[in-house]
Amino acid sequence: MVEQRKQNIILILADDLGFECLGCYGGKSYNTPNLDAMAASGTQFTHAYALPLCTPTRTQIMTGKYNFRNWKAFGILDPNEKTFGHYMQHAGYKTCITGKWQLWSYNPPSFEPEWRGKGMLPENAGFDEFFLWHAGHTEDKGSRYADPLIFDNNGLRRDTKGKYGPDLYAEYLLDFAKRYQNQPFFIYYPMALTHGPFMPTPDSPGWIENRHKGNVGNFKCMVEYA
Repeated sequence: MVEQRKQNIILILADDLGFECLGCYGGKSYNTPNLDAMAASGTQFTHAYALPLCTPTRTQIMTGKYNFRNWKAFGILDPNEKTFGHYMQHAGYKTCITGKWQLWSYNPPSFEPEWRGKGMLPENAGFDEFFLWHAGHTEDKGSRYADPLIFDNNGLRRDTKGKYGPDLYAEYLLDFAKRYQNQPFFIYYPMALTHGPFMPTPDSPGWIENRHKGNVGNFKCMVEYA
């Protein structure tokens, strides 16, 4: 009997993006043709629950547990937890995470200081490779968008000046998928978009001169870039 090849899996999580923003859920305020096309050709949930903040959303989906069972603090993933990365590694998948981490430490000194640096590092979360914003405990976590502060398995990247974080995260995803196309892989992409600060995208007018200037009016561009 021939063993069936494991399917490759790419899981994409948009950060702080409400369903009402998407055309496939009846939204009229933003143009989201690519996501609408994916919904039309795949399976679309019509009844689901999500958390209103980024940390509880990501800790819940990564562990498969309700937050009352594993919540520690904002910006923290309990280092004793097992993530889907661990389970996918055990199942024989090559694993990768690219995008946003912010689960090892939350920086403001006034915010639950007893948890500073007490969460889970990406290299301990079941991922063979990572390419992430806010991967470690840095007092200044840097930009996730223009000129992003990104860490990978080898440390701080020095080649991000003049670039846009979401483009780099997506490029790393595609590169990983190409490198491991002949074996089962699992890629988790917790996006930076559309979480604040609300910054211009490369599609925004005046991107070069305004790329570090936040304005809530940029949210539309962020949704459509995602």
